[in-house]
Amino acid sequence: MIRQQHTHERPDVKPTHRRRVEAEPKSAEAQRLEVEAHLEKELTKFQALYDLALAMTGVHSLDENLSLLVEKARRLLGTDTSYIALRDEDSGDVYMHTLSGISTEAFKTMRIPFGAGLGGKVAVTGRGCIVEDYFQEIGPLLHDIVRAEGLISGIAVPIQIGQTNLGVLYVFNRNRTSFSKSELETLSLLGNLAAVEISRRRAQDDLQKSRDELENRVQERTAQLQSINDLLEGEIEERRRLEERLRAGEHMLRTILSTSPVGIAFTVGRRIKWANDAWAKMFGFEDETRYTGKTTRIIYASRDEYERVGNILYNRVGHGEVTETDTRFRRQDGTLFDAHVRIKAVDPSDLTKGAISAVADISDRKRAEDALRESEARYRLLTQN
Repeated sequence: MIRQQHTHERPDVKPTHRRRVEAEPKSAEAQRLEVEAHLEKELTKFQALYDLALAMTGVHSLDENLSLLVEKARRLLGTDTSYIALRDEDSGDVYMHTLSGISTEAFKTMRIPFGAGLGGKVAVTGRGCIVEDYFQEIGPLLHDIVRAEGLISGIAVPIQIGQTNLGVLYVFNRNRTSFSKSELETLSLLGNLAAVEISRRRAQDDLQKSRDELENRVQERTAQLQSINDLLEGEIEERRRLEERLRAGEHMLRTILSTSPVGIAFTVGRRIKWANDAWAKMFGFEDETRYTGKTTRIIYASRDEYERVGNILYNRVGHGEVTETDTRFRRQDGTLFDAHVRIKAVDPSDLTKGAISAVADISDRKRAEDALRESEARYRLLTQN
């Protein structure tokens, strides 16, 4: 992850000079590299989030999954530290729960009054926050502990479901750093994933507790059949509410995928099962019923192109590889556009479980390449003449 370090800004280039540079052939190459770099960055972020979400569905405890998450946040954003602070509902304060890169004991064991410090600001407002200099931007309550740890610049985002705050996710550097809005959004996605996991685990614990209590009541009140039946109806309703909370967690995960600016689709046997908003907008679909369950042939410029791309992408996908190629797609209004497709099987050993594909519109890149070739041709003709 490339981050802009704190430096003095360079003076703006004069407009006339900028126009002259853009007219040179190298500007097209630079534009192509910029598009490819942006696409690669977004795909890397999506792959990291997808891998993390997949890993968290395994047989792990809540603590193990939150440890996976803070380590992923630290690697994805390239920071010195990452940690989660959770609310203690009984005492009303906040405590450090999962930490990576933290060394001082005072930091690990500190408890913070709810609403205090950077985390308090984030928890109260429900919005993420970037700080470039903690000691200039945040009150002095925790300065000694933070200074002893050596932290200076960082990001904090809320971990919450709806209006209910569960805690705060942080990343911090020990050198002065200017974090970007994109990095804030990335950490917010991880914060949402942490909220889903915590809420899901608490719902499971509540459900298990409810089941245990139900069994005890049934054993104790066998002779009181009517009372037990009445109680059972109440417990069934409670279980229904808990299961709705679990479904809400799954909906939150789908929402996280929907926020990606890259077009993402899930297909089984080259039939579209689900696609995010960016994908639907890219192809001009206004209603998901227009593409759900249909073959991907509807988005290709021709049948020959559909067959060609299928041969390229699906020959190696069974080996667990990420396969990719350029192609030409057709929007719903009939217009064609150039795109780059990357695809990976959900389970390479069983392709019936489907595949995840990412699509990026590279029309600007293609136009830039065409402009570069045309410019080179004119240059060669001029040289020859």
